[in-house]
Amino acid sequence: MQKKTYTNHGYCLYYEGSSSWSFLKIIVCIMIVSFFGNQLHIYKERPTKNITIFIHGTLLTFLALLNPLKTYTQTIKPKDWYYKCLQAMRGDSDILHDSIVLEEGLRKIDPLILYQCSKLHAGLIKTGLPGKGAYQAIGAYDMIAKLINKKRHQDSNNSSYYTFGFNGILSHAHRKETSLKFYEEINALIADCLKSGFKPVLNLCGYSHGGNLILLLAYAELIHKQKLHIDKVILFGTPIQTETAMYANHPMFEKIYNFFSEGDTIQNSDSFSSASSFRTFREICNVHNLEIIPNKVYDIRLLVAENSTVLGHFSYWFFNKYYDSWTTNHSNSAQLVLNTISPLPTAVFAPLFLDLIDRHTPSNLKNIDINFKAEDQLLEIELLEGESKMRIDKSENIYSPFSKIKRYTGSPGQQTESTSSNTTSILKNLGAGISAIIQSIIE
Repeated sequence: MQKKTYTNHGYCLYYEGSSSWSFLKIIVCIMIVSFFGNQLHIYKERPTKNITIFIHGTLLTFLALLNPLKTYTQTIKPKDWYYKCLQAMRGDSDILHDSIVLEEGLRKIDPLILYQCSKLHAGLIKTGLPGKGAYQAIGAYDMIAKLINKKRHQDSNNSSYYTFGFNGILSHAHRKETSLKFYEEINALIADCLKSGFKPVLNLCGYSHGGNLILLLAYAELIHKQKLHIDKVILFGTPIQTETAMYANHPMFEKIYNFFSEGDTIQNSDSFSSASSFRTFREICNVHNLEIIPNKVYDIRLLVAENSTVLGHFSYWFFNKYYDSWTTNHSNSAQLVLNTISPLPTAVFAPLFLDLIDRHTPSNLKNIDINFKAEDQLLEIELLEGESKMRIDKSENIYSPFSKIKRYTGSPGQQTESTSSNTTSILKNLGAGISAIIQSIIE
């Protein structure tokens, strides 16, 4: 029954019992808002997990000569000699032993193995642990990252590492196809990370054409539209090509760091899988009248004792490869640097490089160099202004901690002089290649 009540403010209509019902609705609404508010708060405040994925480049490029015309026209098929030989050699122990390469697909680096390796002072094979270069190189990368995190008072224990392997064929068409699989695997990894209560921070480190595979994730995003976000892309010796360069502008990529050396004659010489290749985004933009979003992409030249021609293409990703650039007569100061950092690949220093760069305002880093400097009991990484060579910043002396890290590298890096080991490796690869060719012909 409707009742009418007089108040000082006039008449108020209400239904009998409506007050208690309204009060109940208010309580329910408060509980719902509180629940979803807490869920949103939990999502925003969930701890981050740093996920770093390493992607190798083209493998055993010389095998492309088995089908040169098909390689040039991007029509390599599984039945072709090039494809079959590469598949036969893909798991060769030398390839897995001397570089940051594991089997195909997304492969997690077991944190327990990294921990065990970090405690060893001898070769890994003798201990029964995996004798694969990826474990040693990524372990060194992780230890350098931990040094920086400790200095910055950041969490050093919440990182996961992976490799992504593919067939390694010298073909843009194959890389484009592989990017779809890579995209799918990354999104599955992100979903697992979120289910575990973490917010993923994705860093992708690509070598040579592995960098173009990373850029092609933007192509996959345009197809699948899963809103993939990559925090940092780190490129070493990646051929900057018209087919992929503009993908750097895609909003899925937060920052891109392109490291190059003027001693790398391979990076800008790929005429099979691209019409033209360059060392930097700056170069390709000037030649082809392209535009890259400002303050997003960094071109960083790598120097050794202020010499821009010391590092060759293989030094970024392989052990004992600091003597493969076109300049072999190094100065004493450059030789001291190489002796100090060998046998580890240059890519393991990426956490130090990025730490130096990220300390500064992007607009002030238009033309920059990273320089290795070594003296007796000293190893520093310097951030230099490209033209004047004026020092912008530098790391602490890492000679002592890095000497300890080198001990952990084990079997891939027993020598600092690599001429004899390089020759042996080349001969073994050629021998394995000939065997694979014969086998494919017989089949």
